[in-house]
Amino acid sequence: MPLFSQDLRRRIIDTVERGEVSLRQIARRFLVNLSLVTRLVRHYRTTGSLDPEPHGGAGNPRWDPHSSSDSAH
Repeated sequence: MPLFSQDLRRRIIDTVERGEVSLRQIARRFLVNLSLVTRLVRHYRTTGSLDPEPHGGAGNPRWDPHSSSDSAH
């Protein structure tokens, strides 16, 4: 998923707070997906922040092909 600029995030939230148009119309205006707008609004209302949510990232692998305990010597 691409990262969106702080400026775009701020403009979306400002438009939502003005309450002039629906979230669907805001998504069309800024050429983004409706799900981005809804997630951004939920995140902003929950945390008060426009910073992107951290990625989960990969944890430790379940199986390590280089582990000595799994290889037969």
